[in-house]
Formats: sequence, C-alpha cells, structure tokens
Amino acid sequence: MAFDPNELTLGDMEDLETASGIPFDKITEALSTEGTAPPIALVIALVWVMRRKSEIGLKLEDVRSTRIADISAMFGEMIGEPDRKSVV
Repeated sequence: MAFDPNELTLGDMEDLETASGIPFDKITEALSTEGTAPPIALVIALVWVMRRKSEIGLKLEDVRSTRIADISAMFGEMIGEPDRKSVV
C-alpha cells in the first residue's frame, strides 16, 4: 500500500481531521517532523483512510485492533522500505 498525499480527497482530509481530532495543517506537520512519532489517534485515522480504499466497509473501530507489527509493516510499504520479515 503506497501513500501519496496528493491522492487524498477533500473528504479524506476531513475524515482525518475528524477521526484524529487534529487540524489538517497540524497533521502534515506531525507527519513530517523527524525523530518524533505522530499521535496514535493520527496513526489510527491515517491507517483507516488508507485501508478503507481497498477494504470497503472498514470502520474506524476495526482499525483499532490492528497490531503494532502490522502498522510498522504497512508504513514501511508506504514509504518504500522493504518488509523486515523478507530481509535476510
């Protein structure tokens, strides 16, 4: 799953704000600040917005049960890092 912020719709951006409770300008700031992890509410909202495009009917509550290992693998794919499980 690749993440391209240019592919977000206005609805996606609104949903990110609503689900995370963070204004969109602060979302982009939180995602671009090196050395700090984004707020977990933002991670949940971002995973939801990205996965719902391929998993029709996915609810925000469904994403809350996602394991940290799965999140790490997904974000690695989004930024082009190889899956650690496949690296020897």
